[in-house]
Amino acid sequence: MASVDTSELGIVVVGTGMMGTDHLRRIPQSIAGARVVTVVDADSARAAAAVKLAPGARTAASLTEALSHGDVGGVLIATPGDSHHALVLEALEARIPVLCEKPLTTDAATSRLIVEAEVAAGQRLIQVGFMRRFDKQFLEVKNAIRDGGLGSALVGRFVHRLDVAPPRFTEADLIPEAVVHEFDTARWLFDDEIESVEVLKPRANAHATQQLAGPQLIVIRLAAGGIVVVDANMDSHYGYEVSGEITLEKGTVEFGRPSGVTYRRSGALTSDVTPDYRARFVDAYNAEIQAFVDGVRDGHLPGPSAWDGYVATVVVDAGVAAQQSGKVETVSLPDKPAFYAE
Repeated sequence: MASVDTSELGIVVVGTGMMGTDHLRRIPQSIAGARVVTVVDADSARAAAAVKLAPGARTAASLTEALSHGDVGGVLIATPGDSHHALVLEALEARIPVLCEKPLTTDAATSRLIVEAEVAAGQRLIQVGFMRRFDKQFLEVKNAIRDGGLGSALVGRFVHRLDVAPPRFTEADLIPEAVVHEFDTARWLFDDEIESVEVLKPRANAHATQQLAGPQLIVIRLAAGGIVVVDANMDSHYGYEVSGEITLEKGTVEFGRPSGVTYRRSGALTSDVTPDYRARFVDAYNAEIQAFVDGVRDGHLPGPSAWDGYVATVVVDAGVAAQQSGKVETVSLPDKPAFYAE
């Protein structure tokens, strides 16, 4: 990795959309040992507005320009997925650690090229933004499974629901934009690879967004026999929910339920539901970026690797095929490089 300021890690944030601006607020307010040095956006007006969130930072029209200043210790990519391939490779070539929001890339072929480039570099320089691995509840579930006291994990039931789908959202976006998180979560919690994906489509929701028919059930089968079923609903009309339950040999663990006050009154049981993913996972995002900063300093990046990003993309391709075909689609993966052995 490139030499960095020993007092604060200089971070370049690429992209000033909703996720990028969230990170620009987060780093000065919640992350220790790091500061934003450059905000990158090809739209100079957007960059000028966003840089106000990061005191002392400059703007740049490209990552190339940002890297030329020489005070960069890490790159955070929060641009649309179709731009990730070139940006990640540029950071790799400069030997600058990069935290790339999901997806690693938008197709398996380019994701694999990134894996091969990182292996050739001989050092882990990429962390992929599957933030659920840093959420306290998900970590507790992972530790409960790893502990072994409840036996092996057998079945997972996952829920992923939005209040109302964004206007641009279509059925084709459901798996690459949303269910990709469940693919990574299933692999991580079960410590196993996904062998096949099937998509079931129940009756349509008359109140769904015009371009979405309604909820879909995604059936994930893992190599050791585990099964995960995802209830993905982008038009729940009640709020944002990511939750689930794992059935093990000697019990179950449930996660993602509201953590606030629950009321029993007037013949009803009520509690708050978060409005979107940013509110639900704010602590996980903080922990994710803090772990990246600490990992750069320690010389060992934690969390999801480029290999995890590549596998997620392969599974997404199978999921999209299953969504279109109505059949069980198999997932074919090459052998995992020893480079990524934990």
